[in-house]
Amino acid sequence: MDNSAGFSHRFVLRRFLFQLDTRTTRQSRPAGSDPRQHRIVSDAQWHEFRKWLIEAQSETGDRPKFVLSGSVIAPFHRETSRYRDSSGRDMYHYTRRDDSWQGYQKSLEDLVDLIVENGIQNVVFLCGDYHASMTTTLEFGSGDPAENHKARSLRAYCVVASGLYSPLPFANTRLDELVHDTRGDTVYGGDRRYTVRTCAGRTLDYKMDNATEKSGFTILDVEKTGQGWRLTVDVRDTNGAQVKINTYPL
Repeated sequence: MDNSAGFSHRFVLRRFLFQLDTRTTRQSRPAGSDPRQHRIVSDAQWHEFRKWLIEAQSETGDRPKFVLSGSVIAPFHRETSRYRDSSGRDMYHYTRRDDSWQGYQKSLEDLVDLIVENGIQNVVFLCGDYHASMTTTLEFGSGDPAENHKARSLRAYCVVASGLYSPLPFANTRLDELVHDTRGDTVYGGDRRYTVRTCAGRTLDYKMDNATEKSGFTILDVEKTGQGWRLTVDVRDTNGAQVKINTYPL
């Protein structure tokens, strides 16, 4: 892998874990440019990640695949979602200010296409940056009836962990700043939902839960069951006391 791939790399647990570098290789978004075309990772890094994900599915099947991303996949910022017109155009340039994948619409759409087209099962994104903790259940779909059944069967999650020490309120994301449910939240004034739609007609929705604004850390437990796999997300405060806990099927 050359330097243009940034600091992305695979771990010794080769098919279990991949770290995406969404910081040092992302494209700038200058004023006057179309933020929908900018990418959050370099082409070289995307190629490595795409190859890893497809190979992991081929070699390990439905075994969980963990992806570290400093930038959050979901949930979305309410402010960025609200100020779009009916065509999805960003009217007030909030997308350019958004540091998450939502601020790099093309990359987010490519990610949806990658997972659905290749039937990648049980992807768990591990993220930070929001200075809050939550888990989102990602739900895929497709405008192609033949592909939609496969898309609906895919399971994926985004686990966001807060910082151990986040003392500056202005830098911390509040839960009321986020879209909790793309199908039933008050996005677009409450009369429309915020669903990601790719050029290929594939979709991404999500629901958020297990959320808190407290500083702390998150413990993940992955267990193989008779029906598949099970993910437990255990959120603790800075003293180690349990704040939230939930279990998700994989």
